[in-house]
Amino acid sequence: MTWLLPNRGFGLRIASKLSLLIFFLFFESGNALAQALVCRPKEATTEFGRWFDDGAALSRTYTSHRANPGFGPTYSSLKLFFTIRSGQDKGWYVVVRDLDYHVLASFGPSDFSPDATTRWTGRLSKGVVLVDLVASATSDIVVELTSGIAYPLETTDVRLFSSQQATPRWDALYSVSNAVMKRAGDTVGMLATATYDTDGIKRSWCCSGVMIASDIFMTNWHCGGSLGMSSTSYWSKDVCRNAIVDLSYDDSKLSRQYSCEEVLKPDKDLDIAFLRVKPTLGVSASVGQPPQARISQAKPAQVFVVHHALCRPKLVSACSLVATVGDQGPTLQHYCDTEPGASGAPIFDYDGRLVGLHHSGFDRDAACNALDNKNKGTKASAIVKYLEEQLRPVYDRIQKE
Repeated sequence: MTWLLPNRGFGLRIASKLSLLIFFLFFESGNALAQALVCRPKEATTEFGRWFDDGAALSRTYTSHRANPGFGPTYSSLKLFFTIRSGQDKGWYVVVRDLDYHVLASFGPSDFSPDATTRWTGRLSKGVVLVDLVASATSDIVVELTSGIAYPLETTDVRLFSSQQATPRWDALYSVSNAVMKRAGDTVGMLATATYDTDGIKRSWCCSGVMIASDIFMTNWHCGGSLGMSSTSYWSKDVCRNAIVDLSYDDSKLSRQYSCEEVLKPDKDLDIAFLRVKPTLGVSASVGQPPQARISQAKPAQVFVVHHALCRPKLVSACSLVATVGDQGPTLQHYCDTEPGASGAPIFDYDGRLVGLHHSGFDRDAACNALDNKNKGTKASAIVKYLEEQLRPVYDRIQKE
């Protein structure tokens, strides 16, 4: 069995043998050392999903393949990584289907950049799929299904104790009656990405984020890496290439998924990162221009956060901001419940305007004792100032109110 353990940054990481031992020490014995080890990585992020290798080489002699990660029915979706291994033929295409032969994605040579031979699909809504290569009987093309990542319905209910009560106060976004919350949620997406670290370990994780322009997705800096990775590896080309931004990770019938093209000037101190994105290939791609958040530098008394805590479909938490006296710098504090998976979630006022970006939970000592009951984020004013000074072309496109 694979356990998912919490990190700072409100995500989950896949447990190693050591961290599995820590998990049992913490939950069964209450050992203070184990608590400290679990709480220590406050600068790390969020892992979610399981890599699998496939290796099927589709060609004119092997045209159909069943891709099954083998992790069981709790893994309900996946994304696939394809590599063009050889061949000059340009008249082929690949179709990915569910087991009833409904089309989930399709792509051909024009979906690859001129200098690229690899490509991810978007997240596909089935745990087992069929992959067909359609090519002529004389085609020389060989397309390999190299690997993939399988995703469960949600993470296990492991928490970082950043909720105000024993039971987190949040609701499924589309179950609430407030239309402002639902409309604001249009701009919110789950970031799911992965990488092979320099130590050879496969890592995958999820965060939250928000569209601030038609092709710009904002999330946390620490969402560019995972526990155990060097900070110099954060937001590497592989992390971007392997990323999917899913604006439809909810009960929507319309898929709205994007892939990462470029990471623009991430900033560790403010814990912000900006991804230039484009629609994913195949049926899972986005339809039309996505909505973008309106940004306000005001500091309202009451706010709400739309997020993917525990890597679940969109949730909403409502609360008040922490009243402060004097200049608090770029940080705002709030009481909204935001558990693992909520890193990078936008904080909105009740006019549906973005006033901050959530990034972390309660402060804790070495024994994991809470030092406060406040969650933290970056003020919209600090984000706007950073964009004006460092990313002027993006600043000129955001909706400021």
